[in-house]
Amino acid sequence: MESDDGVHFPGQGSVVVDNLPGEHRVGRPYVVKQGGRYRMFFGKGTEETPYQLAYAESEDRYSWIRCDDKLGLATSETGWDSQMMTYPAVVSTENDTYMFYNGNDYGKAGFGCAKLIVW
Repeated sequence: MESDDGVHFPGQGSVVVDNLPGEHRVGRPYVVKQGGRYRMFFGKGTEETPYQLAYAESEDRYSWIRCDDKLGLATSETGWDSQMMTYPAVVSTENDTYMFYNGNDYGKAGFGCAKLIVW
């Protein structure tokens, strides 16, 4: 949903990114405009899988396409982010864009920083 002032919102909005089958926890989206398109980074999870990072793209901010495989960032084989990656926070500087994210146990084991590359 949209708001003119960031305080008052209409009673309802529309779904812009659908959950994939089995997903029931999707959230904490961060949207940045990069390389002429909008990029959304968010967390996803199922009953069987802990949170993982997800990704979607849009040219107009209204129609989004899930492209999780384009993210290019997966859990490690061992260590602080071997089971879970969630709660992305994206920060852009003049030259680069970085994504901070929590690892295992919602960040209890640590958090990471990945430099995003325009593709």
